[in-house]
Amino acid sequence: MVKLGPTSERVFTVLRQEIVQGKLPALARLPTEYDLSARFAVSRSTVRKVLQRLAAEGLIDSRTKSGSHVRARPAESMTQVVSLMYSGVGDLLTVVQDAAMRHGCLLNLYSQQRMAWAPELEATFLDLVLAQRHQALLAFCSPLPPRNEERLERLEAAGVRVVHVEPDSIEIPRRSFLMPDYARAGYLAVTSLLLAGFSRIYYVGMPGDGPVLQLIMKGIGDAFRDHVGAQWTMEQAYVEKPDGCKPSDFAWLAAQFKGRCGIVSGSYGRARTVTEALAAAGREVPSGVRVVAVCNNSDTAHPNDPFDHIIFDRKAMYERIVDLVCVQDFAGIRELVPPCLVRVGTAASSPTPGQP
Repeated sequence: MVKLGPTSERVFTVLRQEIVQGKLPALARLPTEYDLSARFAVSRSTVRKVLQRLAAEGLIDSRTKSGSHVRARPAESMTQVVSLMYSGVGDLLTVVQDAAMRHGCLLNLYSQQRMAWAPELEATFLDLVLAQRHQALLAFCSPLPPRNEERLERLEAAGVRVVHVEPDSIEIPRRSFLMPDYARAGYLAVTSLLLAGFSRIYYVGMPGDGPVLQLIMKGIGDAFRDHVGAQWTMEQAYVEKPDGCKPSDFAWLAAQFKGRCGIVSGSYGRARTVTEALAAAGREVPSGVRVVAVCNNSDTAHPNDPFDHIIFDRKAMYERIVDLVCVQDFAGIRELVPPCLVRVGTAASSPTPGQP
């Protein structure tokens, strides 16, 4: 395999993505070495190394007189299976299954429900997807080492349509993605609390949240910076919910939240635990303490909950992803799904003057 430096790796990544996503379709002729050199502002020797690597991975055919062409991949070589790496409730699985079947595809599932990530098992699953040449992979990968980035690259090179549906780091993925905008969710949660007059704000999470926790907290920090002109740090206001928090732990949990404050929860279940702990301690919710939950699923919100919800329309998101990866001319997607604030716990409370 041709080894590439940082500059040639950047050019290689762009061209490979354009081939995999269909922007450079099968049998299309690539621009000349001169044109590619001008486009990326690199030397022609760098371009030649990139083309050699593309040819080594089976993405192009290069001939001296006719130039380089995208290698054709017969559609019949891909099995009509959509693989989903998933953590959530069963209702969304039904949505993905039905959407896949409308396109004549079957659904293959890898569960990420376990509390601790398992990169090795994940690697075995990705190898099976590659060996069986599934049509698409909706990726929700482990953020822990050893990362499976190279396996995802091999899947794309083989023609599997890979789309990230959940973050595996705080960075935007290099390949296609359609996933919740957790940073904006944190921003929206804090903005609603600040507008309601709550300046002391906590975040309740768990270590297994991984990049989701980091992205929500990034949004919280951005909101403080934009609206208050102050810094909010994890060290100052992060509360880790005890694993399997029982009623006997409620007093400890409620004691973590000082005075009149707002609380952002990383899940619906944690918000329920927190509000029950606060109620058991005699705290007033939502007037004295207001809770906002970033919910895992769009259908979680209940009208009797004593806290507000931030939701993502995941059903629409998954239906759209399946429709995209199952069409013949898939061209990739790079999009974050915006959150929506649903007022439940504060809807019946009487706001003080100047508050929403």
